[in-house]
Amino acid sequence: MPDNRQRDETVRDSLGFPIDLTRPAAEVDVVNEETGGSRKGYETEYAIAVSGAKIRGADPARWYLIPGIWDGEKRLVEGTDTEYGMIDEKYIAGRAASEMENGWEFPNFESLEAANEAAPQRVQSVGVERGKRNLPGGSVQNPPVPQFGIPPGALLPAPPPLPAEDRMSRLLTPRGPRR
Repeated sequence: MPDNRQRDETVRDSLGFPIDLTRPAAEVDVVNEETGGSRKGYETEYAIAVSGAKIRGADPARWYLIPGIWDGEKRLVEGTDTEYGMIDEKYIAGRAASEMENGWEFPNFESLEAANEAAPQRVQSVGVERGKRNLPGGSVQNPPVPQFGIPPGALLPAPPPLPAEDRMSRLLTPRGPRR
């Protein structure tokens, strides 16, 4: 996989912050809230807002959107449930500090509210950019969850309807002896 940071190819999200296209994706269950259907998908960000005061070398007055997924795994506090567990903020703050020391810029905002409002936009931008390159975690691999959990294209298309005269003749044609 090409490293966009080494090749000086900077891909940016809709907010103007860089996207790491080399970030390994974690396999996750994607649930459709409306239908309850689910499928396997990929995610690379799972962005959470972390105070700069908790990240070594960061501006303590700002809030940073830091991925909760590192090395292809969602980083949870040990002992918490894997689906609803709490992200290990201490771990990701340490990883973010190391990345920032190497020159990486994470999305950052003046308030927690601004960071939380920007998170869905960031995740969508990352999905679109990864999807353009057909990378795991891209929106190409993550189409909307269909109703009833049936993936698109899994069912054959319905045959075309018969002309009206054929439908009527089938209704009137005997089907054999009744039992």
